[in-house]
Amino acid sequence: MAGCYIGNANGPRVEIIGDSITFLASARIASTLEPAHSIEVNVVPGVTIAGQLGGMSSAAAEQPPPTDWIVNLGTNDPLDNDTAWRSGSDQMLAVTSSARCVVLVTNNTTADTLKGHPDAHVATEENALIRTLARSYPNHYLWIDWNGLVQTHPRWLQADTVHPRILGQRKLAKWYGLALSTCP
Repeated sequence: MAGCYIGNANGPRVEIIGDSITFLASARIASTLEPAHSIEVNVVPGVTIAGQLGGMSSAAAEQPPPTDWIVNLGTNDPLDNDTAWRSGSDQMLAVTSSARCVVLVTNNTTADTLKGHPDAHVATEENALIRTLARSYPNHYLWIDWNGLVQTHPRWLQADTVHPRILGQRKLAKWYGLALSTCP
C-alpha cells in the first residue's frame, strides 16, 4: 500500500520493494530500520520485476518521493525462466533514477536451475547487471551480495534453498541497514 510510511518521521524516506524473500523478513526489516528511517515495505510474494513496476511507480509519484530505495526483486524471474527480466529492470531503474541512493540486492543463483531450467542464467545475468551498476555509479547504486552470502551460509535458508529462515531474515535486515548507512 503506497504512502504508508512507518518509523522515524524525520529520517530519510526509504521505499523497500520486494517479493516473498522481503515479505518473510519484513518485520525484522522494520524493527532494524525504523529507528533511523521512515520506511514503507511494498512486497508481493511470487512477483517478478515487471510485476512490481506499478507499485514502484506509485511510490515514486508520492510527495515527497522516497529518498532511498531498497530493491530486492528478481528471484521469481529465473524461477519462471522469464527472459523479459531485462526490460522490467530497465523500467525499474528509470522509476528509481531520481533517488539519492538505490540499494540493489543480488539474487540467489540457485533459482536459475531450481525449477528444471538447466540452461537458464537469469539470476546470474541479473546479478551481473547489479554489480555493473554499483561499480559504474557508486554514488547512486549500492549492492548487497545476497547470493554470495547465502551460498556461503546455506543454513540461512529454508529447505527450498530460496526463502530465508529466521536467521537469514535477521541477516538480510542487518544488511539492509548497513547498506543504507553508507548511502551518499
